[in-house]
Amino acid sequence: MKKNIKYWLKAGGRLANRLKPSDASLRKQSQAPAIPEKSTNVGRTDDEKFPNTSKDYVSYVSNMIDRIMRNLDNLLQVSSLNPSDHVLEVYISDNLLYEYCLNQGFVKLIEERIYMDRSYTFSACRLLPKLPEQNVHVTDIMADVFIRLQKKTVPQESVLAQINVMDNYGSLLEDPVLLDGNHLLAGKANIGVGRHARMDDGSIRVNTIAVDDNTESPQYERNKYVSRAHANIQFRNGHFMLFVETGGTSHSGKRTAVSRNGKLIKLDVAEMGVILEDDDQIILSKNVILIFKNNDWHGND
Repeated sequence: MKKNIKYWLKAGGRLANRLKPSDASLRKQSQAPAIPEKSTNVGRTDDEKFPNTSKDYVSYVSNMIDRIMRNLDNLLQVSSLNPSDHVLEVYISDNLLYEYCLNQGFVKLIEERIYMDRSYTFSACRLLPKLPEQNVHVTDIMADVFIRLQKKTVPQESVLAQINVMDNYGSLLEDPVLLDGNHLLAGKANIGVGRHARMDDGSIRVNTIAVDDNTESPQYERNKYVSRAHANIQFRNGHFMLFVETGGTSHSGKRTAVSRNGKLIKLDVAEMGVILEDDDQIILSKNVILIFKNNDWHGND
């Protein structure tokens, strides 16, 4: 009986030693690159499992591009459309995957792949963080990834405007910002702090007029009071219009106004708008001031 007890104690010790990770294994794990965690892979096929390592990301995106290529082949075979007359839009609704593709230059990768393998090009390729709000037809590629071929719009006469920041009243990531009323992304130019702002619901907002979010910026003490989703500019009925969003109202502890000829036009209700006129000052939370110039600005240089 004692021999049996001794035998099982020794066997248990050997098993524990096998399960104990080696020093080399621990060093290898500690050196592995940090990858954002993904909550679940439920409902995905084996080749759609969300990546958990940098190697997985490369493989996942490569598989995604392969699938896009196959779907494009099918779309072009069953239709007579000319790729050069269309825009390829790739929608990625998963925020982590969108950020990875954005940082890895996904648009250039897919453009080069299409040209090298198929010898044609689209008018443009766009990477977008979520599906368009309106009900439009898209093609499923894999979980969280969709494509859409959109007819290139007939060139219209440019309706231009320029936005720049007033000296010592904040700073923009791009200054000046040029706007073409006929070619605004998703029909509007978002205004907010940061170019790709992560919202509370996890979505990514792309700000065309992006207030500098760099904490080392000399103007950061002014910039930090602007909301991630403060306002937007739209082109309606031949006019550029400023619309305040919830993030730019007193409800969110912010302020938005337009100063014109010494008069202040306050916007404090979400979606409230005002037609912009030449030399209007757009005031964001009393700290950042933007100057609006209409389509005559380029003729005054």
